[in-house]
Amino acid sequence: MIVAIPWRMTSQKKSGISVKSVKRVAKIGAKTAAKGATSALAVVASQLRPAPRAVKHARATLKSLPARTRRFVKRNPVRVLLGASAIGFVLAKLKRLV
Repeated sequence: MIVAIPWRMTSQKKSGISVKSVKRVAKIGAKTAAKGATSALAVVASQLRPAPRAVKHARATLKSLPARTRRFVKRNPVRVLLGASAIGFVLAKLKRLV
């Protein structure tokens, strides 16, 4: 069940792509694909505007991943060793089955 909370709702868009623009581009893409020029997916993909904020956020998250991993390993060495041994155990069991 989805409940709308009025004080949490914002009028700002989360991304630069709206449902209306996707439908419009899909409609244009379907017309172009019907003509035989290219596939509808290629047309839609070429006409959608990239979301630079999402790309920038993803890139920053990936750049900080090694430092976060090192920090986690230093703070939780026992958990990391137990997790690695559990993964090894599961892989060994899978190898026997296959």
